[in-house]
Amino acid sequence: MARRPLYKQVSAFESTNRHRVARGVEPIPSVNPFKATFNMFREYLGYVRPLTYSEWMEVDPEDKAAVLYVQFYDQITLAWYKSRSFYAQEEDGVSTMMQYLIKNVPVLEKDPKRFSERYIYRVAYNCLYCICHDIKVDKDRYELETSNIQATDGDDEVDLFNLVQSNFSIQTTINKEKFWAVVMSMDDDVLTFVDCLINKTRFPAGMKAKSASYIEKLRVALKDFQDMEY
Repeated sequence: MARRPLYKQVSAFESTNRHRVARGVEPIPSVNPFKATFNMFREYLGYVRPLTYSEWMEVDPEDKAAVLYVQFYDQITLAWYKSRSFYAQEEDGVSTMMQYLIKNVPVLEKDPKRFSERYIYRVAYNCLYCICHDIKVDKDRYELETSNIQATDGDDEVDLFNLVQSNFSIQTTINKEKFWAVVMSMDDDVLTFVDCLINKTRFPAGMKAKSASYIEKLRVALKDFQDMEY
């Protein structure tokens, strides 16, 4: 894994690319760690199509986590983009994701039903949320190494604090994150029910009849959010 760059180094890299583009010069290619890992695993595995659970069970045990990463890449990256914050680096996200996939290999081996997009998304979101929001050292590094004064393409300076909306509420943002973290930790059936409500899609067979029980589970799980703004 490449050595993690400091925030000020990342900013300098991005600033250099902005100036290159402004002068009509091709930007220096940047490597997305999630995509780079996907490409590396796909080439190593010779992965060409999604595997069935039975096929995955026949894979070398040491390669099973890599197959999960490639097969459920879309769910993993979606979880990253929904959970990421200023404090986390993608290299840490990839490393943490692989640790949790390795830990979940025996779980999936025992329960075929968990070999699904929904389950891997929940694993990805929960583990990535933790490194994005709950690690004090990353927050301290961001606050100490990142300046609120940034250069523009025209070499002018702008104070990032002036770009924050006047009605922006940090507490409201925190409440939203906590709210969805609770929702995402619930049973698969409840998540499917919520997904159908949000996206206005058809309920799976038999689910509508159980709506009252799902709503009650949500009400109990989210009771602490009744008086919050989010």
